[in-house]
Amino acid sequence: MASMSVQRRRHHLPAAHIGYFSPMATPDKLRKRPVCVLVKEQNRTFWASAESVGYSKGIYGYGKFMDWDAYFKGGEVHIHQAVDNLMRLGPDRFRLNDWIRLAWYITTLIARGPDLEYEIEKTVRESGASPYDVTPGYVINAQRIGSAVIRARWDFIWSTNGDFVISDRGVTGLFKPEWHSWAYFIPLRKTFGVMLGPGPHLKRVRWSGTEWCIEISHSGRQAPDVLNRWTWHASRIQTYGPDSDQLLSLREVAVTLPEELRHIAQRYEGANLLGGTVKDRMKDELLLLTLLAGQPPPDASEATEYSI
Repeated sequence: MASMSVQRRRHHLPAAHIGYFSPMATPDKLRKRPVCVLVKEQNRTFWASAESVGYSKGIYGYGKFMDWDAYFKGGEVHIHQAVDNLMRLGPDRFRLNDWIRLAWYITTLIARGPDLEYEIEKTVRESGASPYDVTPGYVINAQRIGSAVIRARWDFIWSTNGDFVISDRGVTGLFKPEWHSWAYFIPLRKTFGVMLGPGPHLKRVRWSGTEWCIEISHSGRQAPDVLNRWTWHASRIQTYGPDSDQLLSLREVAVTLPEELRHIAQRYEGANLLGGTVKDRMKDELLLLTLLAGQPPPDASEATEYSI
């Protein structure tokens, strides 16, 4: 049984997330939708279902200590409606519950990504041990990454006249001139994504009369071309999108990025671009779980707004 479990597919990026970048918007399951795939070192694209890309087999520790797919998968279903709400309700009514679910989801994208596993696997193999005898501390990693994600500077972005693409990491490291800092871009849909920058950055939370809402910066609409160029460079192996011509033309223009910026997407395992020392993150490592538990309505003696 152990050998069979090791051979199961493990998606670093959830297949349903990839499915949002399909040209199809049918009622079919997201993971069954076709997406166009561009392998970084190849000059041609191919089409595949979302569930058949973005995975690895034989990831060390998988199926021996714990089924980590199952650990992260439990809450994934709750993120789809949260993103729909954020896109639909807009900046005047970003619901706290939707925002915190998205913060949890972004945390898991970084924590479960391929970078930490491959880095540790290489170190373990060099020591002569078996990678199947080691497993990363996903729980602690996620709690501390979650602290950085919550404290980060946030900015929601809508695409103007084109589609965002997504890489097999799901997270794009880039430089944001307006902030004068490095940042992460996470494309969530073909026309919607979020930018995260270094924290701590306070966010105002207020009681709207029926629910808690949070004030998040929003850049409005932005052309996707530059962000897509960064995303192609941020891919480990593959980039996914709704159109073959778009991916191929993106590959051609992306090589014009300055050489010193092409290597930003090398270390994602600790959300390094969001700042914060290990000590700072440890102080807040339970904050994400506390917020996920839900914030009750204020009573007559409590304030109706506070900051995170």
